[in-house]
Amino acid sequence: MFTSNLFCIFFGILSNSTPITDFHSMPDSRHAISMADEARSIKFWQAVAAEFVGMFFFIFIGLSSTSGWNAPYIPSQVQIALAFGLGLATFIHVTAHISGGHLNPAVSLAFLLLHRITPLRCVAYSLAQVIGAIAAAGMVKVITPADINDTIGPTTPGPDVTEWQAFLMELFLTYQLVLVIFATVDKSRPSPGGSSPLAIGISVLVAHLCAHHFLNMFSFKSDLSPSIFTDLIMFRV
Repeated sequence: MFTSNLFCIFFGILSNSTPITDFHSMPDSRHAISMADEARSIKFWQAVAAEFVGMFFFIFIGLSSTSGWNAPYIPSQVQIALAFGLGLATFIHVTAHISGGHLNPAVSLAFLLLHRITPLRCVAYSLAQVIGAIAAAGMVKVITPADINDTIGPTTPGPDVTEWQAFLMELFLTYQLVLVIFATVDKSRPSPGGSSPLAIGISVLVAHLCAHHFLNMFSFKSDLSPSIFTDLIMFRV
């Protein structure tokens, strides 16, 4: 379902007519230091490490909530949605002042296309995010009883849901997430108050609640990471 995530990035860019900045006002990459100088900066590597750590704990919390324990401990739809939504909000809050709190390769790509980060930072962030997600899935598998390991859920269409219907559902839900992110970090709009990380987390929460019976899981990173550790041979795009 990663294709729908990328498709929605361009919708998000088109829907925003003003420049976007990170939570910590990262300058336009066209006027920033060179990528060579950036690679030598300790702050750059601190930011990459923050993306890894933030993604690790976000996915660890989210995937742990999906483990299919025996009754009466079967996870509910609300429990899983809360774990992913509040987990993301928490670790965006933790990492925002260090890396911008992307915690999503699609978000990093969007900021690259808007010249808010360099290609080097986009690649480094994305690798850190994917590796962090895979490490988290591996840790969940290690500490979860073997008889329920196969339920640490990669994204699959729900019963009677076609691939095309699942694609459209993730398309619209990813669009609303990108729209919320762009709206909350737009420095040109009057401040609505409240917490930007919480707004983004709630966006993920409602997406999970909406998509539960369509997709079983929502988000590229939470799909790929468990797939690697549940012996799935192919990852659909």
